[in-house]
Amino acid sequence: MKSYLVIPSYDTVILPDVDYQLGVEELNEDEKSRIKIDDNKVLIVPMKEAKGKMELTMSDVYGLGVLADVLDINSTKVGYRVHARTREKVEITSLTGNGDILEATFEPKDEVLDITLKGEKDLLDTLKKDITELTTHFQGGQMAAGYVERCKSINELGAMFCQFLDMSPDEKYALLETDSMKQRGLLIEEALKRFKGTVDMQEALNDRYNATEGNFYKKAAIEKQIGLLQKELDDMDPDAAEEENDYRRKIEESGMPAEARKEVDRGLKRYMEMQPNDPDRASSENYL
Repeated sequence: MKSYLVIPSYDTVILPDVDYQLGVEELNEDEKSRIKIDDNKVLIVPMKEAKGKMELTMSDVYGLGVLADVLDINSTKVGYRVHARTREKVEITSLTGNGDILEATFEPKDEVLDITLKGEKDLLDTLKKDITELTTHFQGGQMAAGYVERCKSINELGAMFCQFLDMSPDEKYALLETDSMKQRGLLIEEALKRFKGTVDMQEALNDRYNATEGNFYKKAAIEKQIGLLQKELDDMDPDAAEEENDYRRKIEESGMPAEARKEVDRGLKRYMEMQPNDPDRASSENYL
């Protein structure tokens, strides 16, 4: 039975047919060679709790994972970023440490096509509408809404945005575990409703508390969500994040007056929220 290198994942929504930028702390030369030997295929396996890779046993991982194609590997300050495209869902049948390599065998696990193409599109459109409405509550929501619009499947949408919702590792794994595409969409919808309820409650509390105390709690909750979302967006589009950081560094080093700094900051914000095909993007870039 064929085995592949394992990339463990914790507290992450892993689904088939999705592009991922996976942060990997360590990837030794033997592992890189094994990936090449296996035609750039790996198994992404969700863990029940964070644990050292070579300490893992079958009882430490969930029963299902995904087969993935490794498209690129880049080193970072804290390890590696692995760009992978997931393929089909699989059932993990064994997990073995072989020297410095963790490998697993598997059996294919079919998905149930229990929803028509129109039904899937309608459900996807509903989820997009719900998420887009939620983004209006947060700074940078326009940029996030642009990512929402580009999602082409329920799996892609769930993998991107369920990461920021109040979901436990078990709840995130349940999205992979279900064989039903319709059920997966409904689980995502349920998680969105819970999150919206949290946002609504925070806003209601803000109305009831005095301005100082209420705004403190609301600001802390929103900033936490913004931080998580911005990290994921940066990981998905590292070139855009690098471009923004480069502009901010130049602004800091310019020593410009405070009033000029405010105007330039507003211009940078507008520029970073523009879509690549926006007709005003070139003029904004020239301005910066």
